[in-house]
This record gives sequence, structure tokens and C-alpha cells, in this order.
Amino acid sequence: MNRSALFATAFGLLALPAAACAASPTLGTYVGGGLAIQDVDGFDDGTAVNLRGAAALPGVLADGVPGALSVEGELTRTLTSPERDLPSGRTVDLDITTLGGYGVYTFPVQRLMLRGRLGLLYEHISANGGDDDNNLELSLGFGAGVMVTQRLEVAASYTYIENDVDHLGANVLYHF
Repeated sequence: MNRSALFATAFGLLALPAAACAASPTLGTYVGGGLAIQDVDGFDDGTAVNLRGAAALPGVLADGVPGALSVEGELTRTLTSPERDLPSGRTVDLDITTLGGYGVYTFPVQRLMLRGRLGLLYEHISANGGDDDNNLELSLGFGAGVMVTQRLEVAASYTYIENDVDHLGANVLYHF
């Protein structure tokens, strides 16, 4: 297959999902991912990758109330571990994986998307590949994004994981 045919095929495959969607995106329905700084009290910051997706819940808000309510799922996984040097000279590295389910309220202001979210989060922490800790906790977060195109948003967010773990993230979201 020559380059022109390969390019045309790839372009067509990428254009199919966009063509199948409505002319304008549904507020509150998106998929995306990004990076987050893992802030753990007493440790040097680590980084994490996250994947998220949301589906709008149409008709939940009363008539005349702006914005959208959605159900969102998010998975995060440590890329570079938060670490702490102990007085013994040993270093403690953490690997943190979270899986959260949230109710999200999105309030649009022209091209700006303001969000708040509240939900349950399962957290698995492993220290140096050994000592494991699993928690199911209430989690909350907020953020803002800018619609770069009609469907593409660049967003920043803060998520409270537990009393000594927070994520500060940047995401790219594709709206359907």
C-alpha cells in the first residue's frame, strides 16, 4: 500500500467517529486522559497517568438550570513514585492506583467548563512493592477546562483522594 492510500485510510478511520456524532457535542459526555502530580504528605511528589470517561444524565436538572450532570469513571496509576528517604538510609517508594466513580456537575461559561465532582474511590497503595493498603473513601474534586475546538477540551483539576493524598492534574477531553 502506498503512502497516499495509507494516509487516506488512516484519515477515514479517524473521521468515522466524528462523523457518527451529532453536529454539536453533548455537554457532560466525554473521554480523555492526562497526567497528575501525586502529592503525598511527607513524600516527594510523584506523577500518575489517568484515564476518564463520563456520560451525561439528560433530564436530571430542572428546566432552566444551566449545565449538566454526568456519571464519571476515572482510573489513575503511578508513573513515577512518590518517595521518602528514611533516617536509616532506606528509601520508601509508593505505587498508587485509584479507581473512582463520581457524580459530576459541569457549568459552561462560553468556552470555559467549570466542574465539581463527588464520589467513591477505591485506592490501592503499595510501598516498595510490598506493604499493601486498600481503602474505599469518599473523594471530591473540582476543575476548569477550555474548549479548544467544538469537541476538544484542555482541563486542569484537583482531586482529594484522602487526608494525605491529592492529585493535581491536566487532561485532554474529547466530547461526544
